[in-house]
Amino acid sequence: MCARGRVSRCCRRDARRCGRPCACWRRGGGQLLVFCDEGFNGQIRAPFLGRPANLETNYALVARLARRTGARICPVYLTREEGVRFTLTILESFDLTCASASLLDDVERLNAIVEPLVRSHAPQWYFIDNRMVS
Repeated sequence: MCARGRVSRCCRRDARRCGRPCACWRRGGGQLLVFCDEGFNGQIRAPFLGRPANLETNYALVARLARRTGARICPVYLTREEGVRFTLTILESFDLTCASASLLDDVERLNAIVEPLVRSHAPQWYFIDNRMVS
């Protein structure tokens, strides 16, 4: 989320343009919600599901913003229990303090958290592509 409560399209394309509004919001005690499982132009970009890690994902956006702002990352996910009942699971938060880690290392760390969750709840996995299929 950015200053107005949602990730703008500029943020998705270029984290540098989004960094300042998010950094200001973070300094003010705000929180940021970014979906790390994503589809783009009909392709699943994350989780990697056995494909090589890359920096063209929301994982990279999250890592860049966390490093720039010092924000902690707190993974959360929902699982459907029965009917319209869901369980919200909040994992332990962490920061990206290892100075020697590269952006690709950060991306792989985030994928190592998200991908097992997707695999263990595959029938419930639902991601939104950036375009509507006609």
